[in-house]
Amino acid sequence: MTATQALGNLSLILVVTGDLLLITAGVRGRTGPDRLRAVLISHRLIPLPWLRACVVRSYERGIVVVGAGSVLAVLGGVPVPAAVVTAAVFLAFTGYLAVLWLARGRVACGCLSDTSTTGPASMTRAALIVAGGGVCVWLVPDPPAADRWLMVAMAAFVSALVLAQPLFREARRAADRVNPPG
Repeated sequence: MTATQALGNLSLILVVTGDLLLITAGVRGRTGPDRLRAVLISHRLIPLPWLRACVVRSYERGIVVVGAGSVLAVLGGVPVPAAVVTAAVFLAFTGYLAVLWLARGRVACGCLSDTSTTGPASMTRAALIVAGGGVCVWLVPDPPAADRWLMVAMAAFVSALVLAQPLFREARRAADRVNPPG
């Protein structure tokens, strides 16, 4: 495998990680749309109630469809359209997070967990997925079918680590309470 192929495959893993995070956030939003609506109201960036309702409905339904469709496209050997769509969604998320962070500071973004906040970490995560999509479009990776399944499995592992991040932080805080550092 050449360095270019490896970079293309890594970018594809980033894209699929983004897709799996979209599916997770969408399913989470479907189970608690009132929570998402409340978070959007607290952001005070979408002032019109009807527009906010439209965003919530589109977000809830759209990101699951985009995420699942992109994963299926990658597994089907058509990664470039999947990368373009995923990168576009995460570009919009990065822009929203940046505006939110500049306007309101570190506040709950409500995407991956109740403890997810805006800031450099959330914007970097979204920007990495955008970059992965860009590299994917540029290099057009075409891994064999078995490798695509392995990439989806790797992306699932990375997604699980991202989703478990708040648990890791809470475990660290609990450990620090029991045994203070220093």
